[in-house]
Amino acid sequence: MRKPDLSKLHLTGGPSVPTMIVPPGTQIQVDPQGQVSIRTPGNLVLQNSGSYATLESVSGSIRIEPAVHVEAVTVRCAETCLVQGSLTAWRVVARMLQVDTDAQAHVVMQETEKLEVGKNGRVVGNFKSEKELYGLFSRFASNVRALPAPLTGEEPVPATIEAEVEPRPSARNGSPPAVVADHSFGDDLDDEADVAAVLHDDGPAMPAAELPDPLHLALLLLEQESGTQAAPPAARRSLAQLVRLLRDGDVDTLRHTYKTLFARLAGSGEGVRRARKAVGGFFDAEIERAGA
Repeated sequence: MRKPDLSKLHLTGGPSVPTMIVPPGTQIQVDPQGQVSIRTPGNLVLQNSGSYATLESVSGSIRIEPAVHVEAVTVRCAETCLVQGSLTAWRVVARMLQVDTDAQAHVVMQETEKLEVGKNGRVVGNFKSEKELYGLFSRFASNVRALPAPLTGEEPVPATIEAEVEPRPSARNGSPPAVVADHSFGDDLDDEADVAAVLHDDGPAMPAAELPDPLHLALLLLEQESGTQAAPPAARRSLAQLVRLLRDGDVDTLRHTYKTLFARLAGSGEGVRRARKAVGGFFDAEIERAGA
């Protein structure tokens, strides 16, 4: 296919009408959720606010101009991500993130070699890895889970992480808990007495019939494991937290924390490995059913 000669193109509407040029090699896609992804071989300049899945410059830089508000899951470029307006992103991968004066960047995961922030610029987030993110929020899980819902009616919503959890009825008496902060990553079990109280409880609060079979099996294995061998305090806290989540039937919290909690039990017995396999298989099957 011959490259078009733009010099012979007659544009109407006068100089006030903007012209969009899509260079060769650019890929523009729309995912099932309706979010646009743009991948271009050179520089990418955003002059209009919008929400994107991925913004990528393979060999150049990305610039967000003043008064432009951009939300994206991933922003990736070879050189500089220059923010002159506002950026909210889960991950930014670049050689340098530069936030100009009066600009704002709400970035959860920042994978850059260099960060430059103007005099009145503002950067929120800036975690190096997901492990670092989970480590911090596990320490303050009760505080994060108690956050109110984002306010409505404001101009761009710079909500970097939506961490609120809907109150669930208690499995013991059917009444909603006063504070939904019991099920953190195990760090709220501060002393050995709390851990022992969980590990030596008489049994699950949720009837076995209401707990899915793989999770019921995992609970039995973990309860058996709790009485078979000594473990470091951190591992015992994680084991107690897993047992408590399963007894309470708190599947939502378990879905988001089981990988971290089981990782802290590395080197434990066969029962823990079988329980990890049962829980992981349950949630993997859930994902497959949702995508079917």
